[in-house]
Amino acid sequence: MSNYFALFDLDETIVRCKSLIETYRAYCLTESGEEQFDLSMQKFKKIWGEGKSREELNRLFYANFSGFSRLKMTSVINKWFSENLKNPDFFNQAVLKELRQHQKNGATIIIISGSFYDCVMPIAAYLNAPDFLSIELESVNDFYTGKITGIQTIGEGKLAAVHAYAKNLNINPAIIAKGGYAYGDHISDLSFLNFVEHPVVVGNNQELIAIAQTNHWQVLESEI
Repeated sequence: MSNYFALFDLDETIVRCKSLIETYRAYCLTESGEEQFDLSMQKFKKIWGEGKSREELNRLFYANFSGFSRLKMTSVINKWFSENLKNPDFFNQAVLKELRQHQKNGATIIIISGSFYDCVMPIAAYLNAPDFLSIELESVNDFYTGKITGIQTIGEGKLAAVHAYAKNLNINPAIIAKGGYAYGDHISDLSFLNFVEHPVVVGNNQELIAIAQTNHWQVLESEI
């Protein structure tokens, strides 16, 4: 058993980008050029303005993956990640330092992301963090259907995924919470931040920072 648990959001927390959007763009560029990506984003921005929930927006975006080859996507992601490793701005260095220190202290690192398994996996492997909870996309005969299966790891779903993780290990979720840390950048991360003993707010989301100040949580400044 590890000494304690440290939970990390991925996009705009460990990495500075939105990995889901970036890898979708990389696939579009490989297959059909910039036009498909631009058209999809125009449609998505219009939907965004309709006041839909973050969970619903997440599902609608993954619908764009329908018909994409999973094998091809995996290849695109591996190339995308290899190229980004050369960029010193890819990782939020302040968060990366915290993650590495937790590993030295014997913590179990759990990455929780609304991005999808095939995208999160190489990043988690690089970070030596094999325990990650992410979106599972349905695929049939190597092609994504555009549908999510299982727990949607966004908003309240992140905490639901942590509880499912604990159940799978046959441990009480309180073991993860007690002495545990959690890092998140968006108000939608509030449920799993509230869950642990040591929540850490990353970035400049003013709504989340206000909650952190009220509750005397740590706020982590970004570093290049």
